[in-house]
Amino acid sequence: MVIKDIPLRERKQSKTRLAIHDASMRLLKKKHLAQIKVEEICEEVEISRGTFFSYFPRKIDLLYYTIRLWSIEGGWLLSKTPENERGIAFIEYMFKWCGRSMKENPIIWAEFMALRVFEPRTIHNLNINNVSMVTQTDKLLRFPDKPGIEDIPEGTVVTLFRENLEMAIERKELPGNTDIDTVLISLTSILYGVPTMMSGYTNYEKLLEEYERQLNIFWTGLKTTRMEQTDNAAP
Repeated sequence: MVIKDIPLRERKQSKTRLAIHDASMRLLKKKHLAQIKVEEICEEVEISRGTFFSYFPRKIDLLYYTIRLWSIEGGWLLSKTPENERGIAFIEYMFKWCGRSMKENPIIWAEFMALRVFEPRTIHNLNINNVSMVTQTDKLLRFPDKPGIEDIPEGTVVTLFRENLEMAIERKELPGNTDIDTVLISLTSILYGVPTMMSGYTNYEKLLEEYERQLNIFWTGLKTTRMEQTDNAAP
């Protein structure tokens, strides 16, 4: 699929949706979502309040749309990653990718963390892909330099973690009896918990180093625990 083959109306709608998103993300670099008025976004994009709410029924939906765009880009990167760099290696890459983004956009990530606390059901629906927010046209306009991006499904960090955990088990990087759902809780706890325990969302200078330390501890403990269980169960 190429942009020129998409009806003009669809292209205009996607451009407006992305423009609203981009304006809100620029504002979120300076203040929290609750402090941003819809009128501020509308003024920057030059649209009416009615137009804004026709694209994003709730202001908070801007954050969910951001999560979806991020996951699509992550899914595309995974699709282009050599087989030997998937599994645990790609999960560790994701932590570095997220860590760099947190350092550049601490307020946005603080908002993501708050979503998990205040809207767990919506997050769950995103994780199981019960919510679709990004059109193929959105994908093509947002990522014009990524061929095939229109075929990448929406997801979240959890869906990307899950896919790579399955690969890690298949490649025997992790024991075959690894409980993926339990590991997902641990990985997301590290992802969101480590920056929470650091300098109040403001100083992430050592975040990547801390992620690496925590992941090393986690992988070592997981492999040791699971292998011990396997050995004890053997006849």
